[in-house]
Amino acid sequence: RYQACRFGQVPDQPAGLRLFTVQIPHKRLRQPPPCYLTAWDGSNFLPLRTKSCGHEVVSCLNVSESGTFLGLGTVTGSVAIYIAFSLQGVFLCGSCSCCVLGLLL
Repeated sequence: RYQACRFGQVPDQPAGLRLFTVQIPHKRLRQPPPCYLTAWDGSNFLPLRTKSCGHEVVSCLNVSESGTFLGLGTVTGSVAIYIAFSLQGVFLCGSCSCCVLGLLL
């Protein structure tokens, strides 16, 4: 089921739009399935790429004004930042610790 969706600009196309959605599991199990982040083409609404974003339930999604970054928040208070183009994880801040996942902001 879909939890959140947001439109964002495509950085190299001023008139282009991209849709981002978060899918969460229908029910929680002892070993919960992952949540997924999907980028869709804004003109024909076909999926461009999908990435697992962990086993914590995502509660909110936001897109930066420039369309470069995505922010995810979970029900446990963790925050994750992804690059919108590649859906590569950049930053994860959990309830216990913070770590940088490859790139520095």
